[in-house]
Amino acid sequence: MNENASPSPAPDNDDAAPKKTRTRGIINAKYLDEIELVRAILLAARLSENVAPLTARECPPEEIDTLEKTADLLRATALKAVGRRAARKMDTQEEEIARTTLLNAINPIRTGAKRKYRGEGSKAARSAYFVNEPTNVSLERLLFIGGSLLEKLTPQPAPSGTGTIPPQDTLKGITDDDLEALKNACEAYLDKDLAQTATTNETSQLRQQVEAIYDQLQDQRIDLQLAADQAWPHTNPANAATRQSFKIPASRPAIE
Repeated sequence: MNENASPSPAPDNDDAAPKKTRTRGIINAKYLDEIELVRAILLAARLSENVAPLTARECPPEEIDTLEKTADLLRATALKAVGRRAARKMDTQEEEIARTTLLNAINPIRTGAKRKYRGEGSKAARSAYFVNEPTNVSLERLLFIGGSLLEKLTPQPAPSGTGTIPPQDTLKGITDDDLEALKNACEAYLDKDLAQTATTNETSQLRQQVEAIYDQLQDQRIDLQLAADQAWPHTNPANAATRQSFKIPASRPAIE
């Protein structure tokens, strides 16, 4: 997330970064992006030197706590909506091994998507396979990606509860061994206590809840950023670093 991004969820135009194509899936990656953005802003809001200026702008610590609770609720509900793909607890070294293992399993599948979906007309399809996803993401994000890929490329339980339905797609050059490696990698690092899957009806309800909580979180996050915009005006160059810590432009007003 660019440090000079506006409170809007869209990328800041000054960065000249291509907009991500929105694609449908078991859960949109925008929810995870929003949570990561909020986590970064919470760190800035809780710095001792920032509490009083924000409180003076009607954004007291209680509202910061509420923002965090909404982010936690979105994460928990989103994980349920994707079959609760939560990473199990592990130390730093083991987590790095897990990330490497998952990336190694994901990479050939992304290459298969590049081979099948080529040209300008295939951007949405490539995005659905996270072709341009950065590799320096969290372990939980990699589990999300791996689970989403498996959902597209492997048979899934039928909504009736009996039997399975065929894979949504096939990719060029992807073998059964590739899919098995990805499945094993995901399962190895899942928190098994949170690995239950929801029924079709429960999943539909959860998706609606996720969208409502996302809207609430985004609204609360933007309000905090606008309070920071008031507390540290862009017209004072000395405020640039603080503004950047709240992910708002250093030299121009924040926008919704």
